[in-house]
Amino acid sequence: MDAIWLTREQLQALMMRLHNVIPERRIALMGRLKHLQRLGWPPDSNLGKGKRVRYSAQQIVLVALALEMIQLGLTPERTVKTLQAHFAYIWPVVSGVAGARGKMSKPSLLILDPAALSNALDSIEGDGEAVPDRAPGDSDLLEHWTKTERRASVISMNILLKDTDRLLVELEFVKPGAFFNSLQGHRLADSFAQGVRP
Repeated sequence: MDAIWLTREQLQALMMRLHNVIPERRIALMGRLKHLQRLGWPPDSNLGKGKRVRYSAQQIVLVALALEMIQLGLTPERTVKTLQAHFAYIWPVVSGVAGARGKMSKPSLLILDPAALSNALDSIEGDGEAVPDRAPGDSDLLEHWTKTERRASVISMNILLKDTDRLLVELEFVKPGAFFNSLQGHRLADSFAQGVRP
């Protein structure tokens, strides 16, 4: 398994490309990344003042996903709480997509229901438990949503990871395949996984 590490500057360059941030908005992106870091996201990235952070493949995914959710309109605080609460359901999807190198027959989607998010957050603040409305992996979930719900936000994990892999290579930060190799079947270290539990 190839381990990859990015500097803060490399992470910023990657996120600018991944999220189509124009150079004039670079300062705003840096502020958003610092805000996430102050909130403890991704875990193990807030090392204190003056310490140089290096980002693993796993942390890169967690930052990219957080920025996707913020772009959908969630506050950084809500984004972090939601990712923490549902990490046990999200990370196996990331590992599965990485194992298939993003080439899956069906899309792996993260569906965000604005109403369910507010209920989950109320639950997080109350007793630390967040229970999804429907079982994760429900194959009819997307079909159900399109037939019964008025709105939802969808993030394609396949495309997010494939784009991240492609851009890492284009920016010459890693060799082809290194990103997926680093993610494939990776079980997060206990200290890291504990950092994403509510």
